[in-house]
Amino acid sequence: MTDDPNRRRQEDRERTLLEIQYGDAKSFVSDFALNISRGGMFISTPEPLEKGRQLSLRFTLPGSTVPLELMAEVMWVNPPSKNSQLIPGMGVAFTGISDEKRKDIERYLDLMKRPEDKPHA
Repeated sequence: MTDDPNRRRQEDRERTLLEIQYGDAKSFVSDFALNISRGGMFISTPEPLEKGRQLSLRFTLPGSTVPLELMAEVMWVNPPSKNSQLIPGMGVAFTGISDEKRKDIERYLDLMKRPEDKPHA
């Protein structure tokens, strides 16, 4: 990935609103993901982590009762700014994701692409 905003995303993302817990062994924070793809998501937060930071993610996809737990890396950051119309937050890429967890995300994305079947977050 690159800092060029036109080349940040390698996969199509679907809009969503998922509560996300993320952090490391010391602490977890709760915020919301505004979009998701097979390979990552955008987490809206007033205090984005630095680019390159490794973090644990935990979230439950609508229609599921089992939380997904996986690792991610911060790929880019929209820092809070009074002069910007960008939503503060960070784009994260899933790392070391199992085939089973990726399939869970793909099933959710497939549902999101069909307006009549969109699950409610």
